[in-house]
Amino acid sequence: MPSSPLLKNIEVIRQGRKSESVVQQMRDAINRGDLGPGAKLPSEPRLAESFGVSRTVIREAVRVLETRGYLEVRRGSAGGTFVSERVPDEFRPSRNSVALPVTDDGQLLEVRLSIEPGLMRTVACRSPRDLLDLRTALSHSANPNLTPARAINALTDFHITLAHLAANPLFGYFLAELVRPIRTSISPRVQDRAWVIECHAQHEAIARAVEEGDSERAVELMKAHLLFEHGADS
Repeated sequence: MPSSPLLKNIEVIRQGRKSESVVQQMRDAINRGDLGPGAKLPSEPRLAESFGVSRTVIREAVRVLETRGYLEVRRGSAGGTFVSERVPDEFRPSRNSVALPVTDDGQLLEVRLSIEPGLMRTVACRSPRDLLDLRTALSHSANPNLTPARAINALTDFHITLAHLAANPLFGYFLAELVRPIRTSISPRVQDRAWVIECHAQHEAIARAVEEGDSERAVELMKAHLLFEHGADS
């Protein structure tokens, strides 16, 4: 059986609220375009094995994503679980989107500095319940045994999750379009485990500032983090 694109980027869940972690990873895969509209998910047993959770956890995650409009469960001989033809996130990358003409890392950093620190002011006003997804995303990069490919996914997913939490959906749209060049940019650096650990620590500090409602501190931490991530902090 051909491997599903979803299974390539799965992080085995070892702790925390497992159904929420499955929901987050599956939602991120859909928003990244790993699974396009109408794509069929792997079977329930295969998902449970890949995530390292019970089938009950998978059923709960599917139920949540179906309720939120991400998935459709179809009955009958041609049934299964499918990505909805129209998922709810308006800023999910378009299937017809083209690669952005980013020619150097300096251009990318300039754009990110003009977008990401500003969204901290909006995100820091969200309720603690709304911020649960941020903690889930943060937990993905805490795994000390991450492969470089999974580290790229975990680190970029933190930024995507912040964009999801912004009141203005345009933040999310622009961040989603920047995912590919961001991953290309950090790809050489994720080979250094110490760099990944420092990125995670900076994400942790940003998350704490957001959770405490300290928007100005979150803005400054994000600026410093982006400079570090692009190697422009020295």
